[in-house]
Amino acid sequence: MIGRRLALPLLFAATVLCAAPSAQAYCRTSTCLPAGSLCNPPSETDCGLPIAWPADCVGVALQQDGTVQMPFEDSRAAILGAFATWTAPLCNAAPPGIAVVDMGVVPCATVEYNKNAGNVNVVIFRDRAWTHPEGANYIALTTVTFGEQTGEIYDADMEINSAGFQLTTQPSQVGFDLQAIVTHEAGHFLGLAHSPDPESTMYESYQEGMGGQRTLASDDTAAICAAYPPRTIDPTTCNPIPRHGFAPECAADQPKHGCAVSYGPIRSWAWEAIGLGLWLARWSRRRLTARLAPPRRAGTPSR
Repeated sequence: MIGRRLALPLLFAATVLCAAPSAQAYCRTSTCLPAGSLCNPPSETDCGLPIAWPADCVGVALQQDGTVQMPFEDSRAAILGAFATWTAPLCNAAPPGIAVVDMGVVPCATVEYNKNAGNVNVVIFRDRAWTHPEGANYIALTTVTFGEQTGEIYDADMEINSAGFQLTTQPSQVGFDLQAIVTHEAGHFLGLAHSPDPESTMYESYQEGMGGQRTLASDDTAAICAAYPPRTIDPTTCNPIPRHGFAPECAADQPKHGCAVSYGPIRSWAWEAIGLGLWLARWSRRRLTARLAPPRRAGTPSR
């Protein structure tokens, strides 16, 4: 059964749901409808279960087309560097209990979670057109699919609006720093919501030329350590295969016999965590400020 798509006009939800900025103030995405979070310090609107990847490692791949704005290897290094920021030793000199594994390059350029076919967590540049007309000025958008009853993340796909924004891998250059953007998006990929702290990587606003979001503030560190308590993980031996198996092709291009792993019935919702960019707040001669939207939720197949 195909679920419904729900567009939620919750412009200021990220700041309303969270407490006033303080040391180690953060929010995690929750299963609560329509746009739940669980915050530290607690908020009156906290509800649901926090979402997180259930395994000790997760794979991520880069769509093979990359972007015309930069060499492929430059964009790949920025993306992998962004994820590595979240898995470095952060929790009292120990790494969080999650590893991110590079699954290479894949042809699939579709955001999808397949209940009857293989899957891939993919980062896609949208050079030709931004496919979200309801948010023409989003810088990036991450779609996370999770189990409503358990909070387990099943799949996450990231889209980067290279059609609408000038990207750079050098924070000192005019443009939007790709690694900073993806570091924010990787927080959503791992189950984090926006932070109320303006100094945080997970804060809801971003300004052209800013590279500070490449690094984590104390509340970002507290959030990832709470979501994934520290433990030793060997990324060379852990299993990053997604639900129903890994497939570099989109479902429509996979062989009919598919790539499947047996799982019980699931009920899930997709959370499109809009990372960097709700709209262009203002232009100046040299700087552009973008504000980040609260999440938008969409129904998914019931199994």
